[in-house]
Amino acid sequence: MLRRRLSFANVMATIAVFIALGGTSYAISQLPKNSVGAKQIKKNAVTTAKIKDQAVTAVKIQNGALTGAQINSATLATVPTAQTAQTAQTAQTAQTAQTANALNAPEPWHVVGGPGEPQFQHSCQAADRPGTPPPRFFKDHDGVVHMEGIYGGCSGLTSTAFILPAGYRPAALMQFLTLGEGGVAGVDGFEVGVKVSGEVYCAAGICFLNGITFRAES
Repeated sequence: MLRRRLSFANVMATIAVFIALGGTSYAISQLPKNSVGAKQIKKNAVTTAKIKDQAVTAVKIQNGALTGAQINSATLATVPTAQTAQTAQTAQTAQTAQTANALNAPEPWHVVGGPGEPQFQHSCQAADRPGTPPPRFFKDHDGVVHMEGIYGGCSGLTSTAFILPAGYRPAALMQFLTLGEGGVAGVDGFEVGVKVSGEVYCAAGICFLNGITFRAES
C-alpha cells in the first residue's frame, strides 16, 4: 500500500529535505577562511576567559587605551633622558655641597690657653678688652692659617707667647707689621713673628694678631 501512495512529488520533496539539512550542517562546520567578521560576532561574546594568555600584543592595543592606572611603573626601565637628568641633578647636588663646604669654616677656632690647645708662656696672657677675641687661629681648606686676637703681659719683648702645633707652622720665618693702638701701620705698628718651630712672638708690650695669615707647611 505504501508504494502505491509514493509519487514523484513525494520523492522529490524528501530529497530536498535531506539536501537542505546536509547543506546547513556543512555550512556550520566548514566555514570558509576569513568569512567571520565583526558583524557575525555577537556583542560581548568574546570574554577574557576566551582569550589566550599573551595573545594580545602591543601592536594590537589601541593608542591611548592604557594609562598610568594600568601600568606598573616598577616594570619600566629608566629612559635615557631621565637618566641624564638624574645624573645632572646629582652633579648639581655635589657642586652645591662643595660650594657650601668651601664657604663654611673648615674647623673651629683654636683658642690659645683653652683645654687641649697651645698654652701661653713667659707670663703672656690674653688682653682683657671688651669685644676683643682672645688669641686664636684656624686653618682653611687651602692650608692657610688665620690668626686674630690681642695678648700682652709677657715677661720680655720678643718672648715666645705660645707655640703653634705641627701642621700650622710656616716653612720659613714669617714677620708681620701689624696695626698698633693707633690703628695705622708704620706709625704705631710693630712686628709679630712666627718661627718655623711654631713659636709666636712680638716686639711690643701689647701684641695684635688680627689679619695675620700664612700658608702652613709643617
